[in-house]
Amino acid sequence: MAIELPDELIESQQAADDAHAELLNLQKRFTNPDDAEAPVPARAWTDEQRAEWNAQQQKWLRLATLAQAAVTKHAKDTQQPRYEVEATLRKRVRHPEPAKG
Repeated sequence: MAIELPDELIESQQAADDAHAELLNLQKRFTNPDDAEAPVPARAWTDEQRAEWNAQQQKWLRLATLAQAAVTKHAKDTQQPRYEVEATLRKRVRHPEPAKG
């Protein structure tokens, strides 16, 4: 049986993935600035950089928690195995099928 995923569930996972990607981008930008001769360790980040990274990490964790709760609820409501709902969702969000037509 195919697992149906409501748009809200897909959007929730996409928001969490986008927040995580932004967190990784911040880390890359702060660790490897264009003018640095060598990588800058996190312990050498400025207070502003650390605050920005921490805020983005909190955003990602909040969105990921919401997405996980939505997966659990959807699995329970549809009486489907949670791991199958989550796997289907992640595949749909991270590896979308090309548009037909």
